[in-house]
Amino acid sequence: MNRKIIIAGAGTGSVFQLTPEVKNLIDDADIIFSDKRFNALIPEYKRVIDIKNYSELENFTGKILILVSGDPGIFSLMSVIKKRYPDED
Repeated sequence: MNRKIIIAGAGTGSVFQLTPEVKNLIDDADIIFSDKRFNALIPEYKRVIDIKNYSELENFTGKILILVSGDPGIFSLMSVIKKRYPDED
């Protein structure tokens, strides 16, 4: 299975505060799991799945971006995802 899970912070959700690195991750992602409040940051042609359905990660391959608010390592899904997918980088 060829899957790469990336968790990135969208900050406050403002397009003006999004870092260039996160913009590139959005552009490169095959599938994006995100809260609907971040939809304005994501091009319409991208496949977006509601973050509430993150358990569906196992059904996908490719570059999967999980877009969270704030710092992705603190108060986010990082620990949950790492426990569920320990072999992912």
